[in-house]
Amino acid sequence: MNLLAISINHRTAPVEVREAVHLKDDEIRPFINIAKENHIKEGLILSTCNRTEIFGIPANNELSHETFQNLLLNFKPSQIINDQHFQKFVSKDAIQHLFRVATGIDSLLVGDNQVFKQVKDSFQIAEETHFAGYIMHRIFDAAIRSSLMAESALAKTASLMSVRGIPRSKDVTEVHFPVPFCPAVSRMVSTIGTLSGFFAARISAVMEMR
Repeated sequence: MNLLAISINHRTAPVEVREAVHLKDDEIRPFINIAKENHIKEGLILSTCNRTEIFGIPANNELSHETFQNLLLNFKPSQIINDQHFQKFVSKDAIQHLFRVATGIDSLLVGDNQVFKQVKDSFQIAEETHFAGYIMHRIFDAAIRSSLMAESALAKTASLMSVRGIPRSKDVTEVHFPVPFCPAVSRMVSTIGTLSGFFAARISAVMEMR
């Protein structure tokens, strides 16, 4: 059993491509129904202004990343999208990617605390549509833990920046500067990444046993 994921995001595609595949709130539930009809037994659909991502556990080994891409592009036809706009993840890498998104590490603005609410809302829709099974619940629980650790680490970093006289946002969970130029934030990202990898490895092991 493997978790597959595809992503179009601010790293892979310009804004016009991201807008072309963006799923509105009233489109996500119908899309989930189509995904289930096409043998994706559980998963998560996340669509924001900066990313559209599909996470899913196929019911059989015949499904692939291309299946996910085709489902999305059939639902949101566009002539400007090609395979290079997609990132693809499998198993532990897919889980770790979701953690990086939920904790704000993969955001356009590192530490953006809005993205976790977006992930949480997406998971709620997955629950309401019976698209969130045992594995997705385990993944989401671990994502919450990772997000709380990231928020704590960012708060400490913001406090350190304030002591050193470095400007920061009023919201301590939003860091408004490039990560490479702040060693404290770089260390935080590295630490959260390591912890996310730990959670991902544990859940991946559970998936392999099922």
